Amino acid sequence: MRKMPFSRNGFVNIDNPKWSSTTILRILKDEIYTGTLVQGKVTNINYKLKVPIKHADEDVSRVAHSHDSIISKNDFDLVQRVLKVRTKSSQSNKVPHLLSGLVVCDSCGKNMMIKTVKHKCGNYRYYYCPTGKKNGCISPSMLRVEKLEQEVFRQIREYINEIKNIVISLKLCH
Repeated sequence: MRKMPFSRNGFVNIDNPKWSSTTILRILKDEIYTGTLVQGKVTNINYKLKVPIKHADEDVSRVAHSHDSIISKNDFDLVQRVLKVRTKSSQSNKVPHLLSGLVVCDSCGKNMMIKTVKHKCGNYRYYYCPTGKKNGCISPSMLRVEKLEQEVFRQIREYINEIKNIVISLKLCH
């Protein structure tokens, strides 16, 4: 049996919680609690390579009533419908960002990702280092998407103007 992280006074340690939203979501989506044995969702190429391969739902083997259920199949199906309705689809993922794959962290060199931060006066998008301080990035940076794009456009316009000037000076020389 797994030990719970208790503090000296006997209460559960909230600094190291075992129940996260991800854990609860995984439990809500797991069909095994309905008494159905599910096998073959994921396999590995071979035992040396730890690369999981997900299989299509129709290729997964299911055995109904293989053990006592904790939740009825009807309740489980209802929860799945509610989760499907409540799942938010990020609009930002549907359109690729202008500089996707081109912006890297100065400190660690990893590709930066975009996150949207909600403020009173509107939403702001930032490029941020996914590595972060916890995972070894010395000074992870955050850049406003709009400001970075404006700077890139400014430099492109500057570069185009330089090329125009070179073309004009070449025409004058010949």
